[in-house]
Amino acid sequence: MKEIRLTAESINTFLQKKTEAGNKPETITEYRRILLALRKWMLPDTAMQKETLQQWKIYMQSEGILAVRTINRRLTVVNQFLDFAGERNWQVSCIRLEEGEKAVLNRSEYIRLLQAARQMHKDRFILL
Repeated sequence: MKEIRLTAESINTFLQKKTEAGNKPETITEYRRILLALRKWMLPDTAMQKETLQQWKIYMQSEGILAVRTINRRLTVVNQFLDFAGERNWQVSCIRLEEGEKAVLNRSEYIRLLQAARQMHKDRFILL
């Protein structure tokens, strides 16, 4: 059975390609954090197999701690890594968002959005 080693070297190579593609440093940091979280969950083994990502998805859902959007963001990053590693058929689908989850920001998300706009000096966004 084929496997992909989720090592520091493979993660760094993937992130280097993303940097060359023009991704921002903050995005690269987030990608690294997500891939290292998956690697930590997989320990003591670092060998990904076809069912690994599906099992991680089920684990994150069953924990009940993470928001659906957070789980989907993590899955998207690992799906990109799998594409990079040449195993697109190992990718998993994201969780469907319910209608209410798509359009509504909670208070903390709204405040973070305003703070980001303020830091970027985007006064028009703040006013919106």
